[in-house]
Amino acid sequence: MVESKTILYNILSGVFTGIIIAIIFYLSSLERINEFIYQLTLKQLIINGLSPNQATEIANQTLTTIKNIEWIYPLGPVLNMFLISVILGVINDYIIRRTNMKPYMASIITGLVLLLVFQIIPLLIVSILIGNWFIELYSKYIGFHIPVTMTIIYTALLIIFTSIRGPWSRILESKPKIY
Repeated sequence: MVESKTILYNILSGVFTGIIIAIIFYLSSLERINEFIYQLTLKQLIINGLSPNQATEIANQTLTTIKNIEWIYPLGPVLNMFLISVILGVINDYIIRRTNMKPYMASIITGLVLLLVFQIIPLLIVSILIGNWFIELYSKYIGFHIPVTMTIIYTALLIIFTSIRGPWSRILESKPKIY
């Protein structure tokens, strides 16, 4: 069972966000993801000294293998957001308990943590470590609208769940068994 309803609302927001993003991703970006994987594999192989012909052959084999498991793509955002939302739930709960901040403000701060710590900073680190070409590929094939959309959806759902008493309050908040 979850220790705090704030953490539970974060997990709920994360799972719903993951489902929404998975649907958007699957319907609009499936071919671009395959092309991104192909180009990423090709570029890395060439950078590491393989001839362009060998790199193209291996990248094509990789793409063929990936196409066999593309049905699993939608699980990625859901699992990713579930795990991240557990961490964000602890952060959100800590902010609310320690600062006595209103839940909607803590939700906005938690959304900013999601954007900075789990999306922007990792992209910057990868860019620094392997080069700017990765950011260019990411921008071309996946786009930065996905992380921004994910953050907006997550934050909006979190604000709704933590600030508004809706039917989820009665369902998720059980009454004590012993009075």
